[in-house]
Amino acid sequence: MGQTMGQASGPPSGLTRVPAYAWAPLVLLLLLFGGVLIWLMLPGTRLFQPRQISVVTDARAIQVTEAANAELQARLARLQAAVAGAQCRADGTLTVPGGLTIEGLLPPGPGDAPGSRASADPQPVLPPDPARTIVADAGPLSQANLLSLLEERTAMILTTRNGQVSSTGSGFFVSPNTVVTNFHVIDGSENVYITNRSLGKVHQVQVLKTMGPFNTTGGDFALLQVPGLEHSYYNILQSDASLKLQSVIAAGYPGDVLDSDAQFAALRSGDATAVPDMTLTDGVVNTEQSLSPNSEVVVHSAPMSQGNSGGPLVDMCGRVIGVNTFVRQGNLRNLNFALSTDGLIRFLAGTGVQPGVVSQACLPELTRPSVARVAETPATGQSPAAPAAPDTTGGGIPNFAAPVE
Repeated sequence: MGQTMGQASGPPSGLTRVPAYAWAPLVLLLLLFGGVLIWLMLPGTRLFQPRQISVVTDARAIQVTEAANAELQARLARLQAAVAGAQCRADGTLTVPGGLTIEGLLPPGPGDAPGSRASADPQPVLPPDPARTIVADAGPLSQANLLSLLEERTAMILTTRNGQVSSTGSGFFVSPNTVVTNFHVIDGSENVYITNRSLGKVHQVQVLKTMGPFNTTGGDFALLQVPGLEHSYYNILQSDASLKLQSVIAAGYPGDVLDSDAQFAALRSGDATAVPDMTLTDGVVNTEQSLSPNSEVVVHSAPMSQGNSGGPLVDMCGRVIGVNTFVRQGNLRNLNFALSTDGLIRFLAGTGVQPGVVSQACLPELTRPSVARVAETPATGQSPAAPAAPDTTGGGIPNFAAPVE
């Protein structure tokens, strides 16, 4: 009986007990795999770009949110007053209390033809149409409207690693052959390229200077040089005047839009002449804050997402007022942060780049829109005759309802 029990306590017949040290390689491999997985998930690695900057503490975020909410409350009250007092004139022009249009124009007078230029309120109820916003400093390489200026002077940034596109971002020209973007857009890349519709193709660039990462240096800038290029560039606004409630536009190439762009797919496949479309979002400046002694930011309501990093925040006179850098995601709303131009100008000092710096307040000019004139009712009180149906048989308005061959 003792012999039988002794045999039962050992390993089964034909098997050998594995010593504990034999598991060491597997344990080490699992630990190594876990460490690599944790590293890949950390902000700043190649898989995940940082969603927010850690220097924006919860306490600071609460302060910024409170200031931004106060500005939004003021804007909401203004919008509600505009809606309550809005009137539609006989010529089709909508006016709000104060007698201006929603774009900040005086209603057209007898000598104001469609397309004529007119001064506008710098704080309108709604941002004006950038295609009708006149830019005084457009320069010889640009058309004189804000939309064309944004298309020309904003650039898409592409970085490569191991011969493949690894990340994208945005940037903008600050001199004929230099472009500014964020440090975190190009950090860790092997090669950097830029493109936009006016350039027509991809250009490789050289990195001249960087400042970052933000949470250790207080800056997030990179200066890129495009050899042999002579291009139109933005002026930079530097002013002590408040920017609150100024209308602004965020220009760039957000990744969630690029994902559905056929031109971007062609570009990634090797077509250097394929240029994705730029994305524009508008809003207003909510507040201006100092995150640290050397880190000033502009908080605004123009929506941004990953890929907007490094792009310009532009006022309605076509001047850069900030460098879009990050979004602080909150429970109820997101805060959009642009690094101020004070920090950008300090960064450019000593590089040899001499950007155009202006300080004048923005006094936008617009071309007047075309409005449909309402036919006057005859003195007899009869309704005006209905217009004749358009000729769609040739030479008139095309018949879009016809079957497509």
